[in-house]
Amino acid sequence: MRTRVLRDGLGTRIGSVVAFREAEPRDALPHGTVTPDSDAVDAQARVEERVEELFNDCKYRDLPFGLLWISVDQAEDLRKTHGTRACEAMLERVERRLTNGLRLNEEMGRWGDDEFLVIAYEPCGEVLEAHAQSLAGLARTADFRWWGDRVSLTVSIGAAHAERGESLSGLLERAQSALHSSMHEGGNHITLASGRHACLPS
Repeated sequence: MRTRVLRDGLGTRIGSVVAFREAEPRDALPHGTVTPDSDAVDAQARVEERVEELFNDCKYRDLPFGLLWISVDQAEDLRKTHGTRACEAMLERVERRLTNGLRLNEEMGRWGDDEFLVIAYEPCGEVLEAHAQSLAGLARTADFRWWGDRVSLTVSIGAAHAERGESLSGLLERAQSALHSSMHEGGNHITLASGRHACLPS
């Protein structure tokens, strides 16, 4: 922070201005892959701004904070076989279904071409994982048909609960690693990122 005095043409002090600059570079946040010029680009930017704001607020107030990084298992194949329009219609169906399962004050948005990020406030990792199981069940009930073909839907989820003193980039890296583990299991799987998971007092 730097303060500068403002003076008029005669040298009389008329006020001051405070200039701020970042004390250190921001950590780069892990994201899902997005296709340039797709709707997911703007959506991802909005979610990034929101997740930073809410994470910093919870960190300042010492409140629990967690993330669910969700990938729709069938998205890539559907895009190849039926095209982008079909895939986007399917993702919208899944998003609506998942939104119905969010708890009070939770938020969700696109975090990649085929991925979503849920901002959650569960007291510990185990409760966050149970919430992820519930959302995965809802995704499986999102009936989707395209030109008469019925597509069975499943999701892979990486869950991460913030540890004391952890950065947002570190939390996202753990959620992403957990998601990759779920996908490596063949999809339709939930992985809770490693860390201390004792529930906080309610």
